[in-house]
Amino acid sequence: MSLEQRRALIDPDLKEMRIVQQCAVLEIHRCGFHYTPRPMCEEDLRIMHLMDELHMEDPCRGTRRIFDEFLEKGVLIGRDKGRGSMQAMRIKSVYCLPSTTVADATKYKFPYLLRDLKIVRRN
Repeated sequence: MSLEQRRALIDPDLKEMRIVQQCAVLEIHRCGFHYTPRPMCEEDLRIMHLMDELHMEDPCRGTRRIFDEFLEKGVLIGRDKGRGSMQAMRIKSVYCLPSTTVADATKYKFPYLLRDLKIVRRN
């Protein structure tokens, strides 16, 4: 049985069982019963469409560079709004991470001289 069908079975006017108990029996979270999704506003959709175009053009742009591009195009949003839109669209900037812990095979690896030494006193 789908979630919508189970949600339709709940009767808020039923006196014998409260909504909490009905949700428990039907295995629905109470917040899921009361929640009604809101449609996105046109401005957010326009921003997301522009952000998608910018990301397809150059996927290396992060929130700062996208924010700067928006300012050049005359769209006034904050970096937090841009970051939230990027997270909602599951867009991540692509960049190289430093690989500082990878050992270089061509360099000499010095042995650890204290491996078998018993340390029993200072200095």
